[in-house]
Amino acid sequence: MTEMKNFLSQLHDKQAAVLAKIDQLYEAANNLHDEGKVSHSRNVHAIDEVIGFFHEELLFHIEMEEMIIFPFLKKHIPRLDPVIQFLHGDHQDFKESFSFFQKSFEQFKKDQDDAERRKVIEKLRDKATYLFCLMRSHIKMEADSIYKVCVTELNKEEQKELLAYFEHPKI
Repeated sequence: MTEMKNFLSQLHDKQAAVLAKIDQLYEAANNLHDEGKVSHSRNVHAIDEVIGFFHEELLFHIEMEEMIIFPFLKKHIPRLDPVIQFLHGDHQDFKESFSFFQKSFEQFKKDQDDAERRKVIEKLRDKATYLFCLMRSHIKMEADSIYKVCVTELNKEEQKELLAYFEHPKI
């Protein structure tokens, strides 16, 4: 049981890091809107940093959930299927929205006239707001549902089996 609690504590730490990065993205995208072209290099750097984090950490975490946790919980606690389907939908939505954000950000970094630049900044701001809301809601749902049942409803053998998948992931 202690191993599972340690594992979930690590997942909680990852969630906290994601929340910090999504806050950073939201703030930087809104600052781009408020500050304009003259002083945007700090915000551009912050957004680049968040995009890198999402590529290195978050997308891998999503794959681990999709390939290991979700199938395992579907097998061992079938009544969670609707929640897992909802979370899977969030993952897909995040990937699509994040991709759109990245493309818009690349467009923003190219030289363009002020009217076009304002339109792109508006797209970035809107998508950052959406990602902010989506990820906050998603993380809360994960913590309150699937991660909680890993401790409360999986027996010790099932917990060991789940943890073993993470020691030797096959992604």
